[in-house]
Amino acid sequence: MEIDKIVRSRRRTFALIVGRDATLTVRAPHRASEAEIRALVRIKSAWILRKQEDARKTFTEFAPKKFTEGETFLYLGKKYELFVGENSAVPLELGEKFVLSKKYVGREAGVFLKWYRRRALEHISERVKTHSASAGLRPGMVKVNGALKRWGSCAAAGNLNFAWRLVMAPPEVVDYVVLHELSHLVHKNHSKRFWENVRALQPDYKANKKWLKDHGHLLSL
Repeated sequence: MEIDKIVRSRRRTFALIVGRDATLTVRAPHRASEAEIRALVRIKSAWILRKQEDARKTFTEFAPKKFTEGETFLYLGKKYELFVGENSAVPLELGEKFVLSKKYVGREAGVFLKWYRRRALEHISERVKTHSASAGLRPGMVKVNGALKRWGSCAAAGNLNFAWRLVMAPPEVVDYVVLHELSHLVHKNHSKRFWENVRALQPDYKANKKWLKDHGHLLSL
């Protein structure tokens, strides 16, 4: 098994680090021999290979989109392949696949962004309307934005803002963020009572919160 880098220091123990690009770095004590290092790598080979496979998969999924035929794009938690249509009447439409009009080849990024923003506003607005009616709440306007660090926010006036990227997540995860922001209409902070309110609206919210933490970086173009 290839070792990409060995870093020696005054440390007393060994450490194996698999980078996001699947490279293997071994941190070792100054006095450790190369034979000792390679023996450790052999012993831990199954763990290293598993971590490298996970890293390669994540790295591939996280890579910027090239907008080529066969590439997949997420919508409400499902992956759809991209197909270029010769006679498509609209710039981009979604059925069993994403179909991009040939006339817009070269402008794919802008077309996809516009499509996602429109779909995000439509879907999230509908979910806000449904959940607020069930909970007896009256939110203000619903808007979508290009936020990278926040999935949603609730303004003082009751207006709700959501990242358009959220519409790539599974429906139950979208609902979690919607219910999270609706709960801020009742509790302005993240107090115990706030989380009790979220739980009352979505009992399994923790699983959806964790999904977003683990996979949120994949929701991008």
